[in-house]
Amino acid sequence: MGVAGAHSFIKNQKVKFQQYAGIREFATSLQQDTVYVDFFGCFFYKIKKMLYGSLKEKLLGFFISLFRDIPNLVIVYDGARSQEKLETSINRLKKQEMGLIKLEKMLDKCFSLSRIRKRQYQAVENLQLQTFNVKAEDIIYLKAGMINAGINIVEAAFEADVFIASKKNSIVISADGDFYFHKNVKTFGKFSRSGVIAFEKDHILKSLKVSSEQLLVLGVVSGNDYSPNIAGFGIRKNYGLIKKYSSISDNFETCLEKYLKLFKWIPPIE
Repeated sequence: MGVAGAHSFIKNQKVKFQQYAGIREFATSLQQDTVYVDFFGCFFYKIKKMLYGSLKEKLLGFFISLFRDIPNLVIVYDGARSQEKLETSINRLKKQEMGLIKLEKMLDKCFSLSRIRKRQYQAVENLQLQTFNVKAEDIIYLKAGMINAGINIVEAAFEADVFIASKKNSIVISADGDFYFHKNVKTFGKFSRSGVIAFEKDHILKSLKVSSEQLLVLGVVSGNDYSPNIAGFGIRKNYGLIKKYSSISDNFETCLEKYLKLFKWIPPIE
């Protein structure tokens, strides 16, 4: 989700971050600021797994206990799919369709066996989860339950990340690697095994020795939910090229133009 390889790239650059015990401590430390939570960006797989296990009530209880009584916290839901993200949606549907075909073949194989081994059972479970669709009524149930518990909920017109990134100096919690690169994002927190780790945009720019314009170009050209990267050129290679061939004083358009001009002399990679 988001810019391909962004999390490992930032980690390898040893960007300074702040550790918090959890979302409550993180938001409380920023009482004067609104903290936006990219709901599906953070919790989509948890939602999918628990709804697949018919644990809807337990899931709602989890979110209420996690978010309740944090007044500066705003939970942002995705709205309609934008035209720009249509290709990503199509690719996800294709992946789901392929999963259904694999599941059907695996089930046929299992039915022909006298005994199903544990690893085969787990493979079937994984494919069933992969192809499971979250129903709209379940999302409405979660949303209504959180609103009734006094939790601040906002539904974006389109994607939550676009809505949050439109807020100047925004503070966000998400698993979406796009947020490292958005110019308006001041602080980006993501869940870890030990709580929440938060990155300040100033620390990212200082560690990478780039401008916010160069960082934005890096996010645009390195493969994301809206546009693919040039084959063979992921975030690490692109970082080196942008550092070498553009300047901190360049605006976004100039930096992007300098990057794209490089590929006039590079043959297509099949």
